[in-house]
Amino acid sequence: MPTEADYRLPRTILPRQYRIEVAPDLDRASFDGTVEIAVDVVEPADLVVLYAIDRLDQAVEAIA
Repeated sequence: MPTEADYRLPRTILPRQYRIEVAPDLDRASFDGTVEIAVDVVEPADLVVLYAIDRLDQAVEAIA
């Protein structure tokens, strides 16, 4: 069974800033939104895994 540690970023990837925008659609009882996460990677990493619940339309951009 997975533990809490299985769902956390490693200690070498440090989140620095979160930007969250939510646009509710009251007529459809739904919403759209975006999330931007700025991180510092203090050691080289081949892979970073982010988990989310439900369907996501996603775009990922890495800026050095």
